[in-house]
Amino acid sequence: MEYENIMHSANEMFADRGAQYGDMKATLTRQAKIATLILGRVITPYDVAMVMHAVKLGRLEGSRNKADNYIDGINYFAFAATFATAENETLEDDIVAMARRLAPRKQENANVQNGSTDGRPDLVHDDSNRE
Repeated sequence: MEYENIMHSANEMFADRGAQYGDMKATLTRQAKIATLILGRVITPYDVAMVMHAVKLGRLEGSRNKADNYIDGINYFAFAATFATAENETLEDDIVAMARRLAPRKQENANVQNGSTDGRPDLVHDDSNRE
């Protein structure tokens, strides 16, 4: 496959996947917020894009001739560059808001003990609630 065809395919695949899954920047941002909640540390959209790029690179050993891995990898790498060059990228407020929305409600006395003002435990900043 020639360079021009690969780049054309990357652009087409981006458009097709966008139609299927929605805006890629929004998707990577949402995935970063979810990964942050799961892992308990801040994961950025840049991190997600780089990990997905790494996934595509990791697949090359078993399927070096599969153009999809290269084409997807180009798109993930391009999004990593977009996020890396973005100014003032801050996710902490969004992550905290998402954690508060998704956190299960605890008993009232647990909220009083940790000083929560919104009726929910502060799961993002308080590790004492972990079992």
